[in-house]
Amino acid sequence: MKYVFLVLLLSFGAFAQSYECKVSFNSQSQTINDLQFNNSNQIKLGQADSFTVYLNKNIDNQFSIEVYDPSVPSRTYSQGLIDKRTPLSYTLWLRGTLLEIKCLQENV
Repeated sequence: MKYVFLVLLLSFGAFAQSYECKVSFNSQSQTINDLQFNNSNQIKLGQADSFTVYLNKNIDNQFSIEVYDPSVPSRTYSQGLIDKRTPLSYTLWLRGTLLEIKCLQENV
């Protein structure tokens, strides 16, 4: 019985989804691989200038990209589904600032 339980735990761990996000700030790009929501519904992707960027897992398999700017102060969002072919995208274009984010499910 102990072995069956261990196999079940290992099986559930194998189905954990990984995500990849590409963050581009004023044409400087960085790709962040193997993102997983372990014990949290929010992953901090990083900071660019005064912006802090998060990927959030919402209810019903919905996701959101959240960008916080304390200098305004403001929070902006892009919400939707993420899968292997269709990324969740976010673009912020201000005078002197172009922030683009695309997140998709990694092939596992």
